[in-house]
Amino acid sequence: MLCTFWNERGQKCEVRDYTIRSALRNAVAKKGMTAYGFTKQNVSSHSLRAGGATALKLAGADSLTIKKYGRWRSETFEMYIHEQISFFSKGWSSKMAVRVPYINMGAIAAAA
Repeated sequence: MLCTFWNERGQKCEVRDYTIRSALRNAVAKKGMTAYGFTKQNVSSHSLRAGGATALKLAGADSLTIKKYGRWRSETFEMYIHEQISFFSKGWSSKMAVRVPYINMGAIAAAA
């Protein structure tokens, strides 16, 4: 059991790992996430930890902070960060390879 709470009827309820897993998997189906490559089978409560680590990294947090917030005991979180960031950055290298004409104003000022 992860925690307990009182529902709107005053009944004591328990939150368990399978409760969260079920809610996440239902959300994947309802939100049409399968179009983005997510399936109900590859989403679990652990996805929240991996997503949190990625969000912290993208926000500029250092590795020690990510490790503390996520209660990671090892450097495993770095694997999740790299996997997730590679998903978000898909296609960027080819976009970066497109030549864009520009003038380096710093070089012109230095030559003057």
